[in-house]
Amino acid sequence: MAKLLMACGIGGNRDAIICISHPSKYIGSVYGEAFDVGLAQKFIWYPEFVIYLPPGRSGSYWAEIYVSDTLELQPETIRAIAVPFTVASDWETLLVSNKFDEGSLFCLGKQGNYQLLFEARYLAVNEADKLAGFDWYTSELSNTSQTSAPELIRFTFVPTVEFSEPQILRAEAGFNPPQNLSLNPPYEEPPLHRTDIPLILSSHVTPQTFEFVSICERALQEFYHAERPRAHIHRGSAFGEPEDPMWVDFSNIPSVHPFSISIKRDGSLTLGEVARGEFGQIDRIIWQLKHASEEGFIWEAYHPSLIRRDAEELQQLLLLLKERARNLFSS
Repeated sequence: MAKLLMACGIGGNRDAIICISHPSKYIGSVYGEAFDVGLAQKFIWYPEFVIYLPPGRSGSYWAEIYVSDTLELQPETIRAIAVPFTVASDWETLLVSNKFDEGSLFCLGKQGNYQLLFEARYLAVNEADKLAGFDWYTSELSNTSQTSAPELIRFTFVPTVEFSEPQILRAEAGFNPPQNLSLNPPYEEPPLHRTDIPLILSSHVTPQTFEFVSICERALQEFYHAERPRAHIHRGSAFGEPEDPMWVDFSNIPSVHPFSISIKRDGSLTLGEVARGEFGQIDRIIWQLKHASEEGFIWEAYHPSLIRRDAEELQQLLLLLKERARNLFSS
């Protein structure tokens, strides 16, 4: 019989991953081939941590941790994956978390090898409203898209003597896993970067890019008379050449709704806001403001009626940024 060790809410954003790890080995992002492997088989496995890419898009999970003598799937489970996991000591703490989330610690109480069973399904409204932090999920939302529902993620640790091979035990429609599942995919260390900027690295992030971010930070501090804003560089492209432009999200500016600044390889700048897909790629442009010396300012929006109240202020900011970055991209 399965014994419940812990239950907790995880996430509440659109990172759409969940991770079981040894806390000292937890990482925020996986790059390159390892991410491609995980995208195909919906999990990324290393001895120190296992990252899962659950079925839904909300990135909001109710996680339950169990130990059991047997591996048994729940009838409602739509996806089930079993992988090996090793606990080094009886009182070693483990972490269940999602990207950029501190998560929650738990302890199995017994060292050894385990089969770690991951099960996922969508929560119904009458289930979610009984859980702390899930009152945002209403009947109206449930009628839009099931993949936007919060998910119940159930982890079950089953003791085993031998190292168990990974298995896809149940797959929902549309998930067609590869025949051969991968453990320990090649892990690429991200290039050296400033530790105070959380990054989803693009293929053309360069020292010049970091200098551009610094220029923007200083300009925003001066323009808004604010403390240092929080910058986040994103990969992906909404138009143009692959990964061009690059969008840098800026937030933490008092009384200013977050916005982004884009930079192309030719040095042209745009202010705007983008909507992102399940894995962080740019889905569409919500609005953007450009400046061409001959045509003046150009405002484009996903909804034609969308004009920010601070549009004139943004025009002044865009001119300031162009002036500050002119020498950087003139060579």
